[in-house]
Amino acid sequence: MTLSTRCNRLPGIYLLGSLLVLSLSRPTLAQRPAARPKAVYTYVEKMPQLPAGGGSAAIVTAIQQRVVYPPQALRAHVEGRVFVSFTVAASGLVENVAVVKGIQPSCDSAVVKAVQQLPRFTPGRQAGRAVAVQFTVPVVFRLEEPQPPIKGK
Repeated sequence: MTLSTRCNRLPGIYLLGSLLVLSLSRPTLAQRPAARPKAVYTYVEKMPQLPAGGGSAAIVTAIQQRVVYPPQALRAHVEGRVFVSFTVAASGLVENVAVVKGIQPSCDSAVVKAVQQLPRFTPGRQAGRAVAVQFTVPVVFRLEEPQPPIKGK
């Protein structure tokens, strides 16, 4: 083999070696940092609103109106507060509904179902862009006292 033949082969070997080094130095899919999760805020410049507006009080009222008191909880005279957490996504949809503190499984599931029935919100805004906002609200289960009959009518 002559010197010119050996020199012609070296650039190919050098190029192949460079590609191997480059491919080994690039992080693999498993080594790459995970995509940064979208931030979920608890308070933003413009909080999410129900279509009719009304702020946080309207959200609690809307949930309370959608809750159906479970029959077994009525029979057992269960009363108390269920704290439920949910996220209003940047799209305005309700996501990630979870009971933070419950009182009884049937009451807890009734609250989750009520939150899932909420209409699409006007999303919250931070620095002019729509963002996800997390809420935690109390939902009250209270039995009404029976009213005495009115005499004379």
